[in-house]
Amino acid sequence: MKTLIVVRGLPGAGKSDFVTYLGVQHWVCGDQFRSAIPDNPKRPGEAGYQRRLAAMDRVREHARDGVPRICLEGVFSDMSVLAPLLMAPELAEYRVVVIHVETDAPPETLAARNTHGVEARSILACAEAWQPYMEAMYERHR
Repeated sequence: MKTLIVVRGLPGAGKSDFVTYLGVQHWVCGDQFRSAIPDNPKRPGEAGYQRRLAAMDRVREHARDGVPRICLEGVFSDMSVLAPLLMAPELAEYRVVVIHVETDAPPETLAARNTHGVEARSILACAEAWQPYMEAMYERHR
């Protein structure tokens, strides 16, 4: 069965390490588009949004190509941002597996560990906005 693996967690929690451990060949992450879509200090958050859209487009491309196992990695504190992707016709034949990379580390430790310079206050905001993945909700809307 074709599978889309969504790996989510706070910045610095170890998502990239986990995906590396899985050995997934088709690994997509918004950070892969960081050089093509740089941050804009005048419009905070916009670049991250655009990178996430680019990553989701890449997942759809892989699905159209029939890739059997795709991994999408990101923070995804609000899982509703993934709804359009998870319900895309290209993914109708894919089983979706959501993996949460959890950590008890304080935001300061996560800020020191993450490779993209995310500050502790931003990590704390992500943690406070965290929403659980509701598989039943996804199935109901599919």
